[in-house]
Amino acid sequence: ARWFILSILAPKASQSFCIRHSLVLGHRLRSGHANMSSNDATWQPSPTAKPEDEALAKSLSIWPLDQNNANLLNEVRHLNYVNPEPLEEYDLVVIGAGAGGLVSSRQAARRGAKGCMISAELAGGDCLNAGCVPSKALLRCAKMIREAKKAARLNNEFGISFSPKSSNEKNVEVDVKVDFPQIMQRMRQLRAQIAPIDGHDRGSSLGTHTFQGFGVFTSPSTIEVVEHGKSVGDPSNPTLKFRKAVIATGGRPYVPEGIPGLKEAPYTTNLNLFNLEQLPKRMVIWGAGIVALEMAQAF
Repeated sequence: ARWFILSILAPKASQSFCIRHSLVLGHRLRSGHANMSSNDATWQPSPTAKPEDEALAKSLSIWPLDQNNANLLNEVRHLNYVNPEPLEEYDLVVIGAGAGGLVSSRQAARRGAKGCMISAELAGGDCLNAGCVPSKALLRCAKMIREAKKAARLNNEFGISFSPKSSNEKNVEVDVKVDFPQIMQRMRQLRAQIAPIDGHDRGSSLGTHTFQGFGVFTSPSTIEVVEHGKSVGDPSNPTLKFRKAVIATGGRPYVPEGIPGLKEAPYTTNLNLFNLEQLPKRMVIWGAGIVALEMAQAF
């Protein structure tokens, strides 16, 4: 099968990633900012996960639902999340929980402002879940494979040779094999380890409220948080009054229309590329953004 990776609209998040993931000190809670909470329900790996939880994970482009991805979701998309009680007024409300949303809301809180962030899907956005972090994990493995193949060559320039432990024979030619499922498992493990930096609890410790839901402007100074499973105007949806607002909803890959055969081809985008469990035999990468360039190198 021919695989296509569409990366027409690749977010430029590398700089924000470096800034955000270096902010690991100075935890604090300011008065008036309650801890976010959820009930005892947590993401569980398959096969113990509920069918509806597996369906939700797939809709969020996080798959397979193994222990690593369950750990990731428990940080950036809590199950049965209970939104905090809104303050009377926020200095800054941010719609979006990616690189822009995390940095702006948390930096505002660090400087004494009353800030909050609205997360519709996954905190960390593309950078953590479908961009900077997983792509670097794959690039690291690709580099290791390349170097291993160089070292496996007979009479290579590095002076490295291989020999069986049970034999005195030297300079034996060896094959370098790639275990793609293990590479992807490593990626998921590293992503889950980094996830707490972007997680809801981390934001709370810095003095930022995190609301799960979709932000809808209802006036020049108010935003309704449409909680998951509810509709606009539901009286139980939180309403946030603000002085300033930031729209940091990011972008999504664009799938071009009118290209013969594209819909029938087994294509993927950066949103579900990192869910692959088998290494494609052939691949065409369409696009020249950051993720496209990185994946062209890695694969």
